[in-house]
Amino acid sequence: MPIGGAHRAISIDEIRLVSLNSNTLIDPECCVFKVHHLLRETNAMAYEPCLLAIGPYHHGKDHCSYMDKHKLRFLQQMLKNRKETSPERYITAMKAKEERARRFYADEFPKLSSDEFVAMLLLDGCFIIELFRSFRDRIFQECQFYPISQFDGNEPIFQTNWMINGIMRDLLLFENQLPFFILSELFEMSDSCNQQYDYAQCESTTFANKSEKNQTLLGNRSRKSSKHVIDFDQKHEITDDESSVSKDVSERVSTRLLDYALGFFYGMAELSCKLNVSGSSCVSNANIEHLLGLIHKAMSPSHKEGSPHENEETQDLKDLVGPNENEDWQSIPFATDLQEVGVEFEKAKKFRDILFSTPEEWKLIPNVIELQEAGVKFKKAETGNLFHIKFNNGVMEIPPMNIGDSTESIFRNLIAYEQYGQDVNLKYVLDFVILMDYLIDTPKDVELLRRNGIINNWMGGDEVVSNMFNKFTLNATTTGDFYYADIIKEVKKHCDRRWNVWKAKLKHDYFSSPWALLSVLAAILLLLLAIAQTVFSIVSYVFK
Repeated sequence: MPIGGAHRAISIDEIRLVSLNSNTLIDPECCVFKVHHLLRETNAMAYEPCLLAIGPYHHGKDHCSYMDKHKLRFLQQMLKNRKETSPERYITAMKAKEERARRFYADEFPKLSSDEFVAMLLLDGCFIIELFRSFRDRIFQECQFYPISQFDGNEPIFQTNWMINGIMRDLLLFENQLPFFILSELFEMSDSCNQQYDYAQCESTTFANKSEKNQTLLGNRSRKSSKHVIDFDQKHEITDDESSVSKDVSERVSTRLLDYALGFFYGMAELSCKLNVSGSSCVSNANIEHLLGLIHKAMSPSHKEGSPHENEETQDLKDLVGPNENEDWQSIPFATDLQEVGVEFEKAKKFRDILFSTPEEWKLIPNVIELQEAGVKFKKAETGNLFHIKFNNGVMEIPPMNIGDSTESIFRNLIAYEQYGQDVNLKYVLDFVILMDYLIDTPKDVELLRRNGIINNWMGGDEVVSNMFNKFTLNATTTGDFYYADIIKEVKKHCDRRWNVWKAKLKHDYFSSPWALLSVLAAILLLLLAIAQTVFSIVSYVFK
């Protein structure tokens, strides 16, 4: 009998069929799930599309039906640009990908027929591809790479900020994803190389006038200039020069899709300080599941920067004991080898702590105000990567972050992606919000970070921001390999030093407010007057 009118108990006959039915197994390609209720209960709307439904989970929702006409219009636009009169070629390609695309999702969606599922793949995929292209064309036109006649400046999606912002937000919902191989297929099928502008020139200078930090958005890769007009649909004999250009262009198709996507989301205010905008040089097409996964990888710390919790000593020890993360760690090096990397055997506990830190070691550090009272200074970091936080000599450097209306939704869906991901050691976003949760307890903590240029608060009051960070980690599963473990250790060492403890207590008890300061000064003045009176009394008594 259905429970609560929605779910049905599994029957004994279904249990008997388990051994015969391979569909009960989770496919290795499955990477999009329905966000479980424990994550949703804090803010369920953060996982729901407000404007645009992509994929089967939110397909057909009434409040998203407004965008259906734009999906059809973008399909028509794609056919027009390719000078095609029928979408049959794309329908056939999507039918061939349907079975694999269904395995992409944890649920089976039996109510979606084959034709409906294929239509969804085609319309949603074409909408995303043409949206990225239209956005890039808009930027190209603004930079005067080609005449205005080649770009429709009246595109309605770009005429209203609320619409483009809502689309950006909805495209980064965990449940609102389309397989990236579908996007790649449609992009390659609809890509036209007979452009009248040079991709190499455009890709190296598109955002040069926008911001100095944007100059690497399209990648720093050395690319050849296409001097020939090539149409892959035309059957003609290709010369050697044309062959080399053709190969270069085909290799650029998927990388340009990555660049288009990153360029589109780089315009999102809440992500402008976070994306590793080196384009396809930082990610490869092969390991991208969907757009949210692409953004997560683009936000991930650069390998060149290194992990903040792996200082030189830690890295030396780990390289010595396990040079490869897949190697067996059971073998122990000789004592002389350990000594060369700084192991002191009279302090063997130090070696153990570095290699096998426990979650208890990085819990419960003071908040921003308390750290400031202990002498910690907060500084806006120069790096644009959100996760690259440093702590040296009592100074904590935190990259700037924009807090806007979509921030909570973006962070929550990135955390959901990490929770369902196979690599449990790559929870950068969750570890970051855990650290920020430790640092931010009250609106005063947010205010201090805001005054130091670390937080740009576009949501109004500081209390809204503090409440947001305090609720991020509810019902999220953490791992023992905390990304900021060494930073936490260094902060705790700083706070445990006796002088810093005394200084913090002095500030908290006597200098926490102007009135407390005045009372301290008054007490000191009274003490000095009492001392002076005593001295005068003694002097007058002696000379008397």
